[in-house]
Amino acid sequence: MKATCSIEECTKNAVKRGWCPAHYQRWRTTGDPLGSKPRVYIDRKVPVAERFWPKVDVRGPDECWPWLAYLDKGHGRFIVMGDDGRGHPIGAHRMAYQLAVGQIPKGMHIDHTCHTNDAECREAKNCQHRRCCNPKHLEPVTPDENRWRGRWAPTENAKRTHCQRGHEFTDENTYFPARGGRQCRECMRMRDRRRRSTKVPDNAR
Repeated sequence: MKATCSIEECTKNAVKRGWCPAHYQRWRTTGDPLGSKPRVYIDRKVPVAERFWPKVDVRGPDECWPWLAYLDKGHGRFIVMGDDGRGHPIGAHRMAYQLAVGQIPKGMHIDHTCHTNDAECREAKNCQHRRCCNPKHLEPVTPDENRWRGRWAPTENAKRTHCQRGHEFTDENTYFPARGGRQCRECMRMRDRRRRSTKVPDNAR
């Protein structure tokens, strides 16, 4: 049985986001499934900085400056007008860096050093540092460096110098499977010895 539209008194079948086609289209057009909110209009005559900084909670020079507007997976999102006359989203932290420091080198990511330097903050959507727009907390880094500074599981594992049994990941003791990751060769040898020791000889069957 198909679900009905989540809008009260609407009995049509839901297609996306829990809405029927009509309410979904109103949301795409106006930002509201009931069509009560006007389409966002960006005045090209208003400088970007005048639109941007009021959406930032500017605090002390060394504190985080949280983004106050729309968030996408914890990161602030700001709309800029493109040459095609349409609005395009950009990370609020990237916009803050460009306004306060200058152009971001091509191919570089912007790392939140406030997160990197906070050992207790984990990599998650609710990380408060993701919305920080303080230029002092923003640093251009390569994509690889940005991933290395993160605290998600693959990066944390890659930073370990020893396996869970205490064997060091030296060149001779590290195996890299084709599927990715790495394994401790000494642990592999231990598993092989244990497997052979428990194997029943053919003449004992």
